Amino acid sequence: MEKNTSGKWVVYAFQSEAGTNPGQPVTGDAANITANIRIDGGAANAVDDTNPTELEDGYYVFDVTAAETNGDLLLIAPASSTANVNVIGVPGAVYTNPANFNDMAIAATTGEVSGDIIKISGDSAAADNIEAMYDGTGYTDDAAPATQAQLGALSVGSASISTQADSYTLTTGTQSSGTFADTATLDSVFHQHTDTAGALDLYYEFDVGGNGIGVEVVIDGYLQGANDSLSIQAYNWVGATWDNIGTLQGANGTTSVELSLNLLKRNTGTGANAGKVRIRFYAASGLTSATLAVDRIYASYSVVSQTVGYAQGAIWIDTGASNTNTESYVDGVADNPVSTIAAADTLNTALSLNRYVIAPGSSITLPSTYNNHVFYGESWNLALNGQDISDSHFYEAVISGTGLVTAGNPDLHVCDIGTCTLGPFDALRSGISGTITVGSAGTFNLVDCYSKVAGGGTPVLDAGVAVGASNFNFRRYSGGIEIQNFAAGDNMSLEGYGQLVINANCTGGSISVRGTFKITDNSSGAVALTITSPVVDQVHQGVAQAATANTITLAATASATNGQYDPGEVLIVAGAGAGQKRSILDYDGTTKVAVIDKDWRTNPDTTSSYVVFAGSGKGHVNEGQAQGGSANTITLNTSGDSNDDHYIGQTVFIVGGTGQDQSRRVIDYNGTTKVATVDSNWTVNPDATSSYIMMPTIAPPLVQSVVDGLLDEALSGHNTNGSLGKAIRQIVEGVISEESSVNDVSATVNTFVTNLTEATSSHYSDLTLAFISGNLKGQAKPIRSYNGTSKTIVLDEDLSEAPADGDGFIILTTHVHPVSQIVDTIYDRATAGHITAGTFGKLFADMLADTNELQTDLTDGGRLDLILDQIATDTTTDLPATIAALNNVSAADVLAQVNTALDTAISELGVGAPTATPNLRTGLMLLYMALRNRIDVDTVGTDAMKVFNDAGTQIASKAVTDDGATYSEAKMT
Repeated sequence: MEKNTSGKWVVYAFQSEAGTNPGQPVTGDAANITANIRIDGGAANAVDDTNPTELEDGYYVFDVTAAETNGDLLLIAPASSTANVNVIGVPGAVYTNPANFNDMAIAATTGEVSGDIIKISGDSAAADNIEAMYDGTGYTDDAAPATQAQLGALSVGSASISTQADSYTLTTGTQSSGTFADTATLDSVFHQHTDTAGALDLYYEFDVGGNGIGVEVVIDGYLQGANDSLSIQAYNWVGATWDNIGTLQGANGTTSVELSLNLLKRNTGTGANAGKVRIRFYAASGLTSATLAVDRIYASYSVVSQTVGYAQGAIWIDTGASNTNTESYVDGVADNPVSTIAAADTLNTALSLNRYVIAPGSSITLPSTYNNHVFYGESWNLALNGQDISDSHFYEAVISGTGLVTAGNPDLHVCDIGTCTLGPFDALRSGISGTITVGSAGTFNLVDCYSKVAGGGTPVLDAGVAVGASNFNFRRYSGGIEIQNFAAGDNMSLEGYGQLVINANCTGGSISVRGTFKITDNSSGAVALTITSPVVDQVHQGVAQAATANTITLAATASATNGQYDPGEVLIVAGAGAGQKRSILDYDGTTKVAVIDKDWRTNPDTTSSYVVFAGSGKGHVNEGQAQGGSANTITLNTSGDSNDDHYIGQTVFIVGGTGQDQSRRVIDYNGTTKVATVDSNWTVNPDATSSYIMMPTIAPPLVQSVVDGLLDEALSGHNTNGSLGKAIRQIVEGVISEESSVNDVSATVNTFVTNLTEATSSHYSDLTLAFISGNLKGQAKPIRSYNGTSKTIVLDEDLSEAPADGDGFIILTTHVHPVSQIVDTIYDRATAGHITAGTFGKLFADMLADTNELQTDLTDGGRLDLILDQIATDTTTDLPATIAALNNVSAADVLAQVNTALDTAISELGVGAPTATPNLRTGLMLLYMALRNRIDVDTVGTDAMKVFNDAGTQIASKAVTDDGATYSEAKMT
């Protein structure tokens, strides 16, 4: 964005964490979005473009004027008046470009940048000079940075730059004439030394700069002494030794000679000795009254530094480094940071950058005032040290200490604000981890800031004692904050969510809370609270007069209209019971008593501040506090319907007070007395303290829909151990083996082809086939045989008619023996062992024994034989023949008797637990009733399986349990 140039600024709207879809873009909200702009840390001013233009997917754009961009650093703070909508700038802060920066044209084909040189300088001289440099005229402007004479004075050689000695050191010998300063020019003014006892040792030191490398040394002078010579050496900074680079040979005369000697990279110092070059004249012994005369000596060097420079236009600091040097363009650059703020300040004095970049982990204590400075960094420590930081910007610092503010607010960007004392400041996306004490009055702005205190603790904002009235704006704040020393004149806007603690030392002021905050007011109401919910409208607030387990007596200022807050919600925001929220079921405008839907965890009292929110409407047909109750009744409130039977079939639920958490179905209702009779006795009888709701009738009837759903539910897939679905599936699968149909147009009364798929013959033998459709529906016969190849079934008994093609049937898993098998078994059963009195077996055995005895008597000629003979004689009847005929009992006779017994109807069992040892008739009837009649499995309360007679009366039941590992059925009772 260009400075002082109109433009556009994009913002992005999205749902907050309290919204329905947190983080999702918000569209159609342009009319509710506004924004403020801060220029160079100044006051916030509303954007002239009141509302932005919507782009798409949550993006909107403001038109900003030239006046609104007339600064180096711009900060936008957009917001929406719509609940649960957050808005941020994209980006939130901008460093502007110079005006007309974007007007430079770049040729599409060559990539060249077109520039108006005359426009840049304001006249044609600059353009003419540039032209003269390249058209052969030559550069003639003496007012330019360098004249032709100055350029001509530059040294010519293998190195581009030469420098004279900065100092010299004499170790052995005597300085006999001149000083080292005389070596700067070639003027026959010599710097002279004589030996001491044949030895001479001295060196000149040059500074080629931290970005230079010495390449050559040039010496003009002589050594007087024909038999003498001196070694010329350069210091080796790597090996900490002296490298021999040449020799100065002595002569009897005083004629100067010139030596040009090359240097190596190691002859230039680095680190703390960066840029130093030392040239030594040395003889350990052997000189004979020698005199060294140096007219001129200089070092030539090349600038070869590859530093990235003052990146971001800033001086770089790393307190973990070891560099306190202050050479411009060498020290404090990105790849050679200085290690102290003092060194950085020295460089800043020379360079006037007023920007610093701090390395991670560095710690800085401000030594002086820093106004209009910028400190960038990541995870660095800043001790304010009582310095003035007005209009400065700090990024990602851990801040402590005291900072003075005498002018514009400093900006704290993404910082960790610890325990410190500060004047008015602006903080953006910063965390608070300690106590902020107000050092001077003013306006404090904290945008998108948050608590960094873990657990239930909170950071602290101490408004200061006798500091003066201040304004504190917390926008989109999250987490806890404790307010201390608030006094009259102090004002705070707290927007976001978290907890607010008002310390007991607060004596006045006002706080406007917009959002969701748990409020603990320890000031006994000294601070005026205004609370606005972000979700629903606030309709009333105050301090409670009293409360019970399921009521709260609102303030005297509450509405005098009955039902004014019904339905509604009450939130305890401070004092006893803070943080609890309940729905209001009933409200009495005379007593101010509101009945709530659920007992308080902690009862409110006269210290409890509350807020009442408007409700969205009832979810039930009647609600409130009961007038009384009995074992199977409840007396509704006076708002209950006046029509008899109005609530029959509906459910009344005790939500609070005596008997809470019970529900019953209404079976009778008296509209005059308001007494509702319920379907079963209460566990705890309700009374006048009980709050209730009456749930509306559900259509269609609940029982029908549940039954239909259960009956239409597929059994497959219900495999969870211990579930009712699996239990029912196992029961059904244990009763019904297959379901199929007849596939035979020529079926007979006992033989037909089916659509079964089982390939194993005799698979269904001795099972029961029952028709479920067609004319034979309801008939069941035992299966004699099954052919797995032809899929043919042969029944053991004839049907009343032949089945039709397509008639459906099921095969029951009940194993049934055909009549022929039963008859054969009876005939083949041994008579021994049947000794139970009253049984058919015992009777039959006795009959056979008597018959055998008669046969014996007849055979042996016993008394009976004589009696019979006498009878035969007397009656002229052949009695033995008659007895023989009677003894010849045929199988058909026995079968007829058995069929008669089997065809005799058995009465249903009465109500009561079956005996452990029933007779055959009772046992068969119990099994038949269990298979044929209704069976209920209860899953509410105590699980039980119930057996009913044909009329629907329960005759017996058994408890069932399933712990996930074992399914168990108890003895029938």
